[in-house]
Amino acid sequence: MPNFTDKQPVATDANQANSIASLDTYTELLKTRNLFKPSIPIPSKRKIGKTTAQQLAERLQFLGTSGDEKELTALVFIPERGPGSFHVGDRVAEFVLKEIKKDSLVLEMENEQITLKR
Repeated sequence: MPNFTDKQPVATDANQANSIASLDTYTELLKTRNLFKPSIPIPSKRKIGKTTAQQLAERLQFLGTSGDEKELTALVFIPERGPGSFHVGDRVAEFVLKEIKKDSLVLEMENEQITLKR
């Protein structure tokens, strides 16, 4: 039963319990999402070929660019990680970003260069 002081309701133990339960549920959802697992599985103990690298790159989504022509930033959606903005030299999932153009990106993985079109 709520307590009333000057005819204003005061928080009850039930309200606090509901808030704590909601927070616990949210925390559990965050724990179940593994933020550090690789977004793209890479075959182990062998060289990555051009075909495999291309298939891995195609899982990424090149959303666009921002900035001026000299300092372009690429916006890329990475599966299970979400969107991010990247500059030349940055790591994009398991690739290294080598070049940014308005309509394409050049990515590198183990000496294989892949062009990802928008």
